[in-house]
Amino acid sequence: MQIGFYFDQSRCIACYTCVAACRSWNQLDPQDPDLIQIVSQERGEFPNVSLSHLFITCFHCADPPCVRTCPAGLLMKREKDGIVIVNTPEQCTNCQLCVEACPYYAPKMSTGGEGKILKCNLCLDRLGERKPPACVASCPTEALDVGEMDRLVSEHGEARELEGFPDCRKTNPSIVFKARLIV
Repeated sequence: MQIGFYFDQSRCIACYTCVAACRSWNQLDPQDPDLIQIVSQERGEFPNVSLSHLFITCFHCADPPCVRTCPAGLLMKREKDGIVIVNTPEQCTNCQLCVEACPYYAPKMSTGGEGKILKCNLCLDRLGERKPPACVASCPTEALDVGEMDRLVSEHGEARELEGFPDCRKTNPSIVFKARLIV
């Protein structure tokens, strides 16, 4: 089984509620980077312009390059649900090889003193209580969902690529998209 995300680009309004909820739930230091990025994409020329947004975080890839490149073996992909976790963050040497290897720049380095690795773990504590991750629970437009990839694909389709999203053929990220139709 593989747990993953669904992102409906047509619903995302770049309100950053998911980013704030993630920061709060994970009690990130104010100096630490966000674990979620919202990337806005402008297209066209006046008067025919459009704006869309991308939700970027750790997508718990089928073949995660961060796991392969960590010389200390701190990152691992859980067998039971495919979630990529940091096993022992206190042993991080701050080499940043995992950050450089990830096409989504999902692993982040804490700047709040220690310089240790941070990354999305899909709010494992919330999932254990049968609650969605903080980002999903907080999204006011319901642009996000999380669940077993088989369910997400059956409910939302098989779109795995989106304009502006890095090439997914190398890593096979666990995400399904609904693109915003550009008129």
